[in-house]
Amino acid sequence: MVERLNEKKPRKILVVEDSSNWLNLLPRLFEKEGIKAVTAGSLQEAQKALEAGGFTEIVTDSLEGDWIDVVESAGRLPVKLLSGNASLQGEAEKRGVQFLDKGDFDIESLLKDPSKP
Repeated sequence: MVERLNEKKPRKILVVEDSSNWLNLLPRLFEKEGIKAVTAGSLQEAQKALEAGGFTEIVTDSLEGDWIDVVESAGRLPVKLLSGNASLQGEAEKRGVQFLDKGDFDIESLLKDPSKP
């Protein structure tokens, strides 16, 4: 079947998070908005999920520094870094990653489709 040029692929987010509370909360937020979410609790799980493909974007925690490897594994996928460590914002922005502070972010920023301006 030929995919139509105007048809947009449904959003499917890879959520990479090592905190069980956030790992349970984030997919529910996305799915409530009709966005499919797949979870990974570590860098290794994230890389395995990315190999399977089909994602439109990634939301990752800092993973004690492993977020950089997630970004490098992401290829051209947009990445949002959701972290409580605000000192990572500069490094995230240098890498083209949107930074969201866990202590002070709005849900709209998290839910915003990165493919739309």
